Amino acid sequence: MPKTGMEPIRRAQIREAAVGLIAERGFSGTTLRDVAARARVSTGTINHYYANKSAMLVDTLIYVSENNLRRIRGDIDRHEPGLPRLRALVRSVNFSAAPLAQSYQRVWIWAMAEAIGNKELRDAVQLRRQAFHALVLTVIGEFDGARHCALEDLQSLASQIGATLEGIETQMTTGDTFLRSDLAELAIARGVEASLALVQPRTRAG
Repeated sequence: MPKTGMEPIRRAQIREAAVGLIAERGFSGTTLRDVAARARVSTGTINHYYANKSAMLVDTLIYVSENNLRRIRGDIDRHEPGLPRLRALVRSVNFSAAPLAQSYQRVWIWAMAEAIGNKELRDAVQLRRQAFHALVLTVIGEFDGARHCALEDLQSLASQIGATLEGIETQMTTGDTFLRSDLAELAIARGVEASLALVQPRTRAG
């Protein structure tokens, strides 16, 4: 069992080791023993935190998602609400040069693949996706055209944007097609503006 006061340090070591290994090898190619070796802790310490590999992947996914959301919020908060913030969101999610950004993307993709046959992980993926969609909803809710839209319409639009960004993320990580940030930003921005114009007339108050 980790010494008192060392738990946050040990957890950080283990999570960072898990991120690196899963990004490199995938979930099936990563063992608890591998994580222990990279984190320079005993297998007993790993077993103290994780009952099995599935628990490790869930924890790693949550760690990656929370760190990613924190970074994205910091990136978009430097921009004015509306179009500038939306374009910053696209850049931050899919075209970031921040340390670990690509590793985090790979962990997320491996988690989605593994979630097909793992209910615990599928539930974790869904919860983390909802957290991201809530951030997207905040960004599009700041557009002038969103003020008179029904919440359910904005939530649906946020989910569609989230799915689009996930698709770009998967393509960037697994494909060989060159994608341009400026074109992705423009396409999503125009899609949001067109969608808001479409839903506004039938949801306008009064």
